[in-house]
Amino acid sequence: MAEGPDKTEPPRPVERATGLADLPRTTRQTPLFLHRETYRRRRVMDAARILPFLGAALLLLPMLWAESHSTSMGAVYVFLAWLALIVAGALMANKLSEPLRKSGQTAEPETDS
Repeated sequence: MAEGPDKTEPPRPVERATGLADLPRTTRQTPLFLHRETYRRRRVMDAARILPFLGAALLLLPMLWAESHSTSMGAVYVFLAWLALIVAGALMANKLSEPLRKSGQTAEPETDS
């Protein structure tokens, strides 16, 4: 005799995965607010983290050029890319040091001697 659907066990309750549905309603609907200066500073920090990889890609790009380009053209490109990376790094460093200048602090620690 085969067992019918009447003799099966009731289904076990499935545990729900935690996600947005499990958060309290006030937490889910409240937008995250960041001050404009903090947001921009974080984006500049992200760009500063990406800059070395961008620089490596720019400096390796002449290797992909066809043979129609001369070596002198590649050298000019490498030095211009290098100069652009220096300027971009200086601008980012200037932007990231603004909060220190606004608060009157210096980057060097003071000594008592």
